[in-house]
Amino acid sequence: MQHDSPEGEDSTAGLPSLSALFARNAEPYAGSDIALARRAALAMWAFCTLAVGVLLIFFPPTHALGNYGWLLAGAEFLGAFAIIRVLADKRRAVGYDFLYVIGFAGLLVLALLEQGAGGRAAPYHELYMFLLLGAALMHPPYRVLIFLVFLAAAMFAPAIYAPESVHVGEIVTELVLWTVLSFVLMALMKTIRTQRTDLRQAGEDARKLARVDVLTGLGNRRAFDEALEAELSRSLRSSTPLSLIVADLNGFKEINDRFGHVLGDDCLRQATAALRGAVRRPDLCFRWGGDEFTILLTGVDATVSRALAIRLEKAVSANCHTPDGEPLTITCGNAALDPGMSAADAVARSDATLMALKGHGRVTTVAAVPAPALPR
Repeated sequence: MQHDSPEGEDSTAGLPSLSALFARNAEPYAGSDIALARRAALAMWAFCTLAVGVLLIFFPPTHALGNYGWLLAGAEFLGAFAIIRVLADKRRAVGYDFLYVIGFAGLLVLALLEQGAGGRAAPYHELYMFLLLGAALMHPPYRVLIFLVFLAAAMFAPAIYAPESVHVGEIVTELVLWTVLSFVLMALMKTIRTQRTDLRQAGEDARKLARVDVLTGLGNRRAFDEALEAELSRSLRSSTPLSLIVADLNGFKEINDRFGHVLGDDCLRQATAALRGAVRRPDLCFRWGGDEFTILLTGVDATVSRALAIRLEKAVSANCHTPDGEPLTITCGNAALDPGMSAADAVARSDATLMALKGHGRVTTVAAVPAPALPR
């Protein structure tokens, strides 16, 4: 199934254009994987912390701060280890906002260490690249641009407090190269996220189609089985009543034999429209198979489901007709479902009621035959 990307571009055609890259998106993190981003952030912080530890040996932050520089370094190491611990603890909820904020925290730490070590002569600024690339891989372009502005400010800051250590051409060259690389990574990640979103949507569409009856548009047998299991579990947890109606068109085989399957299908569609119009909004209607339908009634006891079954029969006979103009009729068997009963027993209980009604020749009143109790 073909899906258009949010920008109307073919996501498989290559990297997006700049306009597509910065186009507004209602879900800027759509297609992202927070677990993968979290692992990447953990690896980056662990590497940068180790690299800073090595740099401190050769470029201690005492040039401008004296021995107080070691206090600063110690405090920053404690903060880095705290962040690493949060990222490593899978029980903690970590979102993209947290990952974005700690990127700025890392930028500030490196800028302060570089200042303490005397400016650009200490290569702490080389680690800026990892923070920028991490932001480009994790966050949408507008957030990366904001981060890039602060990164540029950190890179040019030594020109104020240690101008002798600054070569403007070197800073501009690094900044341009890093910016270009970050844009390439952003474009690549946008393409990957778009493709992932499209694949996820295609899979969701396929799952939905696999649970829809093509002829009537109702949920099919698979959808009914899943819904019944879910509602039985919910009924057991919340102690709310649950009922089931099984309905069967009367004389449908003769209609098919006499008028053909095309007109028989039209009768099924008529019955579907009548059933949909008669059930409540929260009730779930399915084509169980052939000319049989099921209606799952949440929060409904036997008395209400019996009344609804009668209403369904009247709705079909009043609004549906066979090909020769005769009223189309349906028989509905209803049963209240016991908490904790299996899905198979639930269907069997309603089906047994339906068979009993058919056996008694009952067409318009469910109350004539009670729902038989199944052996436990």
